[in-house]
Amino acid sequence: MKISTRLILGYLLVGLLLGSVSYVGFSTINTIKSGYHDVEEQTVPIIIALHDLRFRSERIATVTSEFVFIITEAEVEGKEVSAEEIAHEELELELAKERYNGALKEYEDFVNRFFPEEKELLENIRSGGEELQKASAELITLKKQGVIGQKVLEKEEEFEEDQKAFLEAIDIALALEEEEFAERRENVESVIHTGRITIIIVGTLAVIIALINGVSIFQSVSKPITKLRDAALEIGRGRLDARVDIKSKDEIGVLAGALNQMADDLSTSTVSKDYFNNIIQSMIDSLIVVDPGGSIKMVNQASLNLLGYEEKELIGKSFDVVFTEEKPSVDYLIKEGRVTNIEKTYLAKDGSRIPVSFSSSIIRAYDGAVQGLVCVAEDITERKQAEEALRESEERHRSLVESLTDAVISIDEDLVITLWNPGAERILGYSGAEVLGKSIEVVVPEKYWESHEKGVKRFLKTGEPKVIGKTVEVEAKSKDGKIIPIELSLSAIKLEGRYTFTGIIRNITERKKAEAELDKRLEELERWHEVTVDREVKMVELKDRIEELEEEIERSKGK
Repeated sequence: MKISTRLILGYLLVGLLLGSVSYVGFSTINTIKSGYHDVEEQTVPIIIALHDLRFRSERIATVTSEFVFIITEAEVEGKEVSAEEIAHEELELELAKERYNGALKEYEDFVNRFFPEEKELLENIRSGGEELQKASAELITLKKQGVIGQKVLEKEEEFEEDQKAFLEAIDIALALEEEEFAERRENVESVIHTGRITIIIVGTLAVIIALINGVSIFQSVSKPITKLRDAALEIGRGRLDARVDIKSKDEIGVLAGALNQMADDLSTSTVSKDYFNNIIQSMIDSLIVVDPGGSIKMVNQASLNLLGYEEKELIGKSFDVVFTEEKPSVDYLIKEGRVTNIEKTYLAKDGSRIPVSFSSSIIRAYDGAVQGLVCVAEDITERKQAEEALRESEERHRSLVESLTDAVISIDEDLVITLWNPGAERILGYSGAEVLGKSIEVVVPEKYWESHEKGVKRFLKTGEPKVIGKTVEVEAKSKDGKIIPIELSLSAIKLEGRYTFTGIIRNITERKKAEAELDKRLEELERWHEVTVDREVKMVELKDRIEELEEEIERSKGK
């Protein structure tokens, strides 16, 4: 079998295996991209929408309680609520309802687009929200009409029950979305694991076959080539009687016969220039030979195909004609002697720009004088396009994270910050340059350090989450040292054997202030209630005593 046939078969087999590896890798990447895209475009936004619904409903409850408190307080003090106060509270309530309806519309859009099977949950949330708003309106109406007593208490209890039912509906929807998020993450991890194993197996098989094929070719070719080399060296030294004894019928045998014939004819003939030209013209990469003055002396067919010129259009022209404005000078290339794989841009005849990997080497005469340069260039257009596609994908992901108003922070298993979006900078005061690469403890109050570190270590050891996948209220430390109450939603994703923890943080300072103010007012109302009740009891006792005295007077008159 000819060497070329053996090589072609070996290359085809290895190429087939490498193609299989590439296909598995490509399929795995597409599946992973699809999984992450679904999480980005569907699961995460709908979870955020549900949290926003919860927040907006709590705002309606807060404003309603404030409205009721103001009217009750005025009743206790015997005053009338000013029209300005009522108008202000009504405006606050309408604004809270408007924002709630906007959040509900956003959640409804996500359900209709991506999760039509969850329409029952949507209806539960919608009806619960309507009941909550209805109870709020009825309670405020009663208070504005001056109704007191059991009817108001019953309506307040109804309002609280409606709020509780609504929040339960939200929690059910959140639990379902978080379960789906975890399932999609497991699917991606499974694809990564399967793809990795497949690539390793096929890649290992390709290496083994390549080694076996290489050893076989080496054994069948190396010894005859060694004989050819020794004979060629002898002929080169002037021993024209040197011959090589190879009888095989493959390419090496043919080459051995040619070498023997060349030795016979060397004294009267020279090696054919066409032979070397055929080698150059068969090259896949571009090859251009220039003289020390920078004029093109020779080009191969690959160069003509790449640049769109005919040979006569380039021969004798300056080497600069094939480059854009960033061209290497011939003097520089001669001075360097050898340049390897630098990125340059060729300029084709039609004006198109072609990125290439450029290499050059000096051609020297027997006496060491520089005869010119041989320049080889590989077209890297496809590689550049792949790099640009990857860059655009990373840019889209970065833009999504940076566009969020909430803080998004990621850390690795060592608690080192790896992601810090503008929302985090707005809430906590640090810029990304100040915290990236540092411990997360810079924004965690000191009292949480130990428990935070233990929690991460426990999760890495057992895989059992405590707060991951939940929304909790904790505290954070801003750049100016202030302790900020926050709402934290934490997730964990494992890629390439290591976990990345990502938290979505919302500043709830204003909400906490509102809750504290509400608690304060409720406490004051309870005190006023106690005083009022005590006074009414004493009035009843006094009335009873007066009636007793009147009866005694009447009895005395009768006697």
